[in-house]
Parts: sequence; C-alpha cells; structure tokens
Amino acid sequence: MEMVNSRENIMYEMMLDLYAIYGNQELKEDELDLGLKSLYKIGIADFVVDPDFEGLLTEFDLRNKKGQPLGRDLEIIVLKMIQLVKVPVMDPSQMSLLQKWCFFIKYYADDKKQDIIQELIRLEEGIAMAEYSVN
Repeated sequence: MEMVNSRENIMYEMMLDLYAIYGNQELKEDELDLGLKSLYKIGIADFVVDPDFEGLLTEFDLRNKKGQPLGRDLEIIVLKMIQLVKVPVMDPSQMSLLQKWCFFIKYYADDKKQDIIQELIRLEEGIAMAEYSVN
C-alpha cells in the first residue's frame, strides 16, 4: 500500500509495478507462467484520480491485447485504487469496513472529525490497533 502524491504519478507508478512483474517474461501458449505469489497493489489518493472512477474503490481488470481477461494471471496481481475524496461523512455504524478505514486514514488528524474517529476506534479493533501504533 502506498500514498500517492499527484494525479500524474499514480498511473505511472502502477504501470511501473506491472512492468517489474511482467517485463522480461515469456508467453507460453498465450499465458504467462511466472511462478509468482499473488501481489496486491492498493493506491490511495486524496484527489480525484480519474472522473470515470465513480466510487470510493476502483478495481483494475488486467486484459490481453484482444481485450480478454488474463485468466489465472488475475490471481497473481490485483490492482485497486481508493479515492479518499469520495469517503462519505456519515454515522460510523452505517459505514462499510472499507469506508471506516478510509475515513480513519483521511480524517485522523482532523480535530473537527474526532467524535467520528473515536467511534470508529470503539467499533473496529483493527482501527484501534492502528490508532495505538500511530500514538
């Protein structure tokens, strides 16, 4: 997981990661045989990455030149983009787990949101552990 600082760099960084994994590999019967363990890449941005990314979370589907899914290679690499600007301000008991974590990341240092942050810490053990490690 990494925080991305500018809109221009976010897709570039993700493409570099893909190149590092898939570059210099050979196709065997139109399939990559990498022998790799799964890789999860989660980009977190506090800006609109792309207006076409409608929700808080966008998952990228890897495809070949013909537009077909890469089959089992989708199990190898998972790319996800979270846009913190789309985190809703709402009752913590109504938030999904993803929304809770994103709210915590975005507003942890915001004095005006401390009542919601404290409720998230009370509701989620993982968030409480993260808050403990930050302090």
